[in-house]
Amino acid sequence: MTINIQFERVPFNEVLTEYVIKKLNSLGDRYRVYKAQVLFKKDLALAGKGKICEIKVQLYGKGIVASASGSSYEKALLETTVNIEKQLKSKPLTHTRVLAIGA
Repeated sequence: MTINIQFERVPFNEVLTEYVIKKLNSLGDRYRVYKAQVLFKKDLALAGKGKICEIKVQLYGKGIVASASGSSYEKALLETTVNIEKQLKSKPLTHTRVLAIGA
């Protein structure tokens, strides 16, 4: 799986990056996610809960987006991954069937 992690107005955090990779690889293995984009940013307007995590995952045929804010980036990440997993469970993959037409 390809994982793109961005920190917007936030210093790079290697521990957080490793945690993101671990969580998303777990989701990728269970739900056939092949691409994920993660954005960590700070919103000064949200007093006390201004640490935001946004995740967009791409499955074959659809994309899912979730976002959460919290008092820490770890809490925001945990809530966001829970939201992503809920969406993945509620929308099972549909497989397209290819029919061969004989000549």
